[in-house]
Amino acid sequence: MRKTAALLLMHVIPFGATFGQYWPEEIVPPPLSVTANGRFGHSIALQDNWLLVGAPGVDAGVPGSGLAYLFDRNEGGVDAWDLVKTLYPPFPAFDAGFGTRVELFGDHAFVAAPTDTYLGYPVGSVCVFQRDLGGPGNWGFLQKIQLDTLQADLAFGAAMYLSEGYALIACPGYDEDPGGQEGLGAVVLFSLNSAGLFEQTRFIRGDALVDTVTFRPCIAGELTVVQNTFVHARNDGIYSLNADSVLDATLPLPVATRSMLTDTFGQPANSTFFRQVLGSQELAVIGVVPYDQSVFPRMVSFTVDAQHQLTQGGHAIPDTSLSQLEYHEYSWGRAADLEGHRLIVGAYGDEIFTPLGHAEVFDHAPGSLTGWERQAYLVQPDPALGDLFGWSVTIADDVVAVGAPTAGGTDEGKVYVFRDPFATVNAPPDATAPGFTIAPDPISRAEGVLRIDLGPRNGAGTATIRNVRGHVIAHHALQGSGTLPVHGLLPGIYVLEWDPAEPHLQREAQRFVVMP
Repeated sequence: MRKTAALLLMHVIPFGATFGQYWPEEIVPPPLSVTANGRFGHSIALQDNWLLVGAPGVDAGVPGSGLAYLFDRNEGGVDAWDLVKTLYPPFPAFDAGFGTRVELFGDHAFVAAPTDTYLGYPVGSVCVFQRDLGGPGNWGFLQKIQLDTLQADLAFGAAMYLSEGYALIACPGYDEDPGGQEGLGAVVLFSLNSAGLFEQTRFIRGDALVDTVTFRPCIAGELTVVQNTFVHARNDGIYSLNADSVLDATLPLPVATRSMLTDTFGQPANSTFFRQVLGSQELAVIGVVPYDQSVFPRMVSFTVDAQHQLTQGGHAIPDTSLSQLEYHEYSWGRAADLEGHRLIVGAYGDEIFTPLGHAEVFDHAPGSLTGWERQAYLVQPDPALGDLFGWSVTIADDVVAVGAPTAGGTDEGKVYVFRDPFATVNAPPDATAPGFTIAPDPISRAEGVLRIDLGPRNGAGTATIRNVRGHVIAHHALQGSGTLPVHGLLPGIYVLEWDPAEPHLQREAQRFVVMP
């Protein structure tokens, strides 16, 4: 994919369609080892203060072998997101795509290369790295996981579900009847043994995870576990069964239960397909996509009962006040992530048209009209045509990350980390002193001057005023508490971000309203 021109246009969000708050961002540029077409940001994962980024197109001695990069949130300063470790495949292979999928869980990092070869067959592999292996703070190579099933295009590692002591890894290209109809894929269980290695303990064919094999497209590959219920989806439905029966190789597999949509949103039941399968402690969220592209996709939530039955709940939908190009060709929802009751959905834009991609953050709100409330609409601060911003997304605690794998002059890629400005407002690191205050709020344009009181943390810094779309309106350098001119601001909602000059102090943000 080649960008022919940079397009310096920001998304224009119609009046009434701005949501929630501005989320300040940090741009994570590609490391120097990312080569042309490296696609840094093709996959991303967050856990605690760690950000893992896959770059499957990097030429690491072999074309298309791929690399992965680990960043620490506070390495180099608060929210600096500096590189701390480059993860290499032990045996780089041509077009293996190492970094196509990355995951973090506990002290382990998993990096998939779904087209890696074994005995000449492109079956895929997953490499596992362990924290502190090889020394404190190091992430050392632990093992390479690869199946001995010699079927081409297994895509082993295309999807993973990780939990304490085990890993479920999908190979959606597996065919239980080679030479027959299209196969149903497979899921492989790896358990942590006494030596601290993941060993294969179960191979589950896809035809054992559905209620019928008369309709035979490949299983979607995505999978999750919610309330001790294993959940996966394929084109014809959503399937669930007791997770213990999947995770314990000594137990037989029960017949899977197929759940149909009770609300098909005006579409025939057989005119939708399913892709993303996400889970948190209480919810399963599944991407539902109509075959009719004039009908927008949505992320549908389900609750799970003790009998492993799914009940359809609310749904998050794209911002339909924008052009349909914003979610063209099913791009909205191709990437999504769920943590607790917060959901992030990516829409990666287009290579040619002006919509440049975005991400939307939702909070689960059962009492609302759709069951989900949009909290933020995230765009690039430096957009260019064909960046594919929104191709990958991930969420953890108070931050989300969005990948743009074809950003840059030769598609090196970038990652953007956005911080919820109200997750830590007025909560400095020692939590002993209040944050800054502003007054009056609301303020009229006639008053003209906004007072900022930095309290006990009085000191130099920069005050930045932004509108709710994130555009910078003004920067003001202050030596301490003082006043800011606002008489030139149009009526509306603004965000004042205070960035202290002292590096050990965190940034804070507050909203204020300007009246006519």
